[in-house]
Amino acid sequence: MSARRQITVGALALLMALEGLRLMPYQDIAGVWTDGYGNTENVVPGRRITREKADADLQRHVQKFTQVVIDTLGPDVPQGMLDSFVLLTHNIGESRFRSSTAVAAYKAGDYSGACLYAMRYNKATVKGKKRVVRGLADRRYQEYNLCIAGVPHAHWTEIHGRERRYPDSIPRQPVADQWYRNWGRRLLGR
Repeated sequence: MSARRQITVGALALLMALEGLRLMPYQDIAGVWTDGYGNTENVVPGRRITREKADADLQRHVQKFTQVVIDTLGPDVPQGMLDSFVLLTHNIGESRFRSSTAVAAYKAGDYSGACLYAMRYNKATVKGKKRVVRGLADRRYQEYNLCIAGVPHAHWTEIHGRERRYPDSIPRQPVADQWYRNWGRRLLGR
């Protein structure tokens, strides 16, 4: 029996940094009621939540979306791509992820294309019109960096005809290190 796959601590830290922690429910740019770390399920406007509930919701969502990505792409999805696509799924939802061009590209064997297609999800509906949102564009760029680091080296060389010019792994950022010291160990049970 193989060990259960999960996202890396750095990816979880990035997710928490991108979402931010909001204990009081608020409406996001698209008007969706949200609380905790981007939770949109069972949010009650005006009802403050605890940090423990926010952590539990995040843990539940990460486990759920990790399984969604593995079920959709297969158990051998590279770690960087798993991390990136879990963050993407947390933001856009399960059904949009499953029907995305990123998934289609991955299944067709175009791993670097899958990373690029995920960057298309940078828009939100604001006042009835779809528009590019700077925060989503920045988020997709961060996710792209995780994703492309997970593209198998041989595949990268075959597609681009050259070696990568940056390391295979992305170093953890100081924010991620600080988060891990404070909350990551407790949240991940380590």
